Amino acid sequence: MEEQLISFETAQLAKTKGFNWDCQNSYDKNGEIDNSVDLNGELVFTQESFLSAEENGYSVYAAPTQSLLQKWLRDVHNIEINISQNINKHVEYFYFPSLITLAPNKLSLLEAEIEGTYFKYEEALEKGLTEALKYIS
Repeated sequence: MEEQLISFETAQLAKTKGFNWDCQNSYDKNGEIDNSVDLNGELVFTQESFLSAEENGYSVYAAPTQSLLQKWLRDVHNIEINISQNINKHVEYFYFPSLITLAPNKLSLLEAEIEGTYFKYEEALEKGLTEALKYIS
């Protein structure tokens, strides 16, 4: 698996769902990537800079790696993304978002296979991340 930034569309959705973790990149309103590391290697795109940009009328979207957004979904919303591999004549990937809730009287495990075949792990993970974000109200 190679580290990959989430797509602009996924970044827009993640923003509406409350993703605000510090990361090294962001997208501007046109979907252009902005490396947010200063000359000293320090993160510039932090929660504080995000709020400041919004207050000044700039539309910015955090652009974390897929694995960082996956960690946020797991740690904050108890949503685990699982990617399965099917090996036939060629390699295919499927994703299975699982909602894990420990609260009493709630669903303990929801697992759904979303239709689709992907020939790269990162493509399946991106689709899984997007679908998992849709679970969040």
